[in-house]
Amino acid sequence: MLYSKNDLAHKDYDWAPGAVYSGSPTRRTFDPFNGEQVLFIINSFCKSLAGVSVAEAQKIEALIRNKLPINAKSEISVVRWLEGVYG
Repeated sequence: MLYSKNDLAHKDYDWAPGAVYSGSPTRRTFDPFNGEQVLFIINSFCKSLAGVSVAEAQKIEALIRNKLPINAKSEISVVRWLEGVYG
């Protein structure tokens, strides 16, 4: 299941025109206010989980939005952090 823009619990993200995120998370700087990048991270992380529902993806979104440590600066560090806290 791919989490989509319509599934996001929060609607106040920035949406940069033409922003495309694909492949695997990289050392690219993570912007928690960039809707496309948040979707990319959620969907990348959910690939490692079995049968993620929209409610579970929204829980992941809430973790990113409310609990992400300030030192999680790259996409890779955000995914690693999620691996440690999601449960």
